[in-house]
Amino acid sequence: IKISLEESTEMADSRYIRGRDTLSAQELEISASEFISGIARREILVGTYKDLIELEFVNPDSPWDFKLAFEDTEPILEDSDYTLYVEQLDGSQAWSSAVRVSK
Repeated sequence: IKISLEESTEMADSRYIRGRDTLSAQELEISASEFISGIARREILVGTYKDLIELEFVNPDSPWDFKLAFEDTEPILEDSDYTLYVEQLDGSQAWSSAVRVSK
């Protein structure tokens, strides 16, 4: 697999922490043998920071939706907070607000 990255500047609003870095144009190649472990990875330098490219093959017949049921079998000693965190195949992340459970 050949990947061509064009030069670009970060869009995230991190200027309060550090300046926006620039990714230089790069050509990457990933061979089929690198997928033996499931995910092929490449670290790339973006200015002074490392970024990561990950590729994996997924089953196109996999379901688009997923239902989850969870039962905590530990006794609740005091108030407990639960938060649901998910990471989608495209790397997008989401999480719920905390749900408080009391005795």
